[in-house]
Amino acid sequence: MSINPHRNSRKITHEHLVFSLTVIFAAMIYAGRLWRIINLTTALLFIANIVCLVILSASWRAWHQKRKRVKTKRKPALPTADTMDGVAFERVIANLLKNRGFHHIKLTERYDLGIDIIAERGKVRWGIQVKRHKQLIGMAAVSQVVAALAHYNCDRAMVITNGRFSASARMLAASNNCLLIDGSHLRHWARLRHSAAHQT
Repeated sequence: MSINPHRNSRKITHEHLVFSLTVIFAAMIYAGRLWRIINLTTALLFIANIVCLVILSASWRAWHQKRKRVKTKRKPALPTADTMDGVAFERVIANLLKNRGFHHIKLTERYDLGIDIIAERGKVRWGIQVKRHKQLIGMAAVSQVVAALAHYNCDRAMVITNGRFSASARMLAASNNCLLIDGSHLRHWARLRHSAAHQT
């Protein structure tokens, strides 16, 4: 059984209007002296103001809900990593790296030795490991990419994940000049790329 949200919103608005008018008239009947203090025109203006406030409140709520629905329908800047395999996620990362000024970007063999992507920026050759995990990324990822630098003839190491890094991973990365890019940084990269694409 489908539910029409617009019909429900109109029903709620009507009920609010009837309730507001009932309260107003009840108060006026209870305090009969009100009619001696203010004239009928003032009373009608007062009621009209209340009705306008109710209508404006309902309109704002409907607009806010519509905007929220439109926002949820927009395509996310970063595709959901859960729906990808490892190689597809690596390709997404490669495109983001290109947008960040990296060049000569290439994916390593499927069964790599600790580095998934090789990319250059300036005169620095980066060895990058990509981790598609929800759980914390531990120090093993940092150890692997640092150890593989010489094998792939890279200068610096980087680990990129859609998740978060553990404290031990951050400590080991700091002592080995390894750059860590977690999910929040990755989403920031994606938003910048998404905005640049819409501006062109």
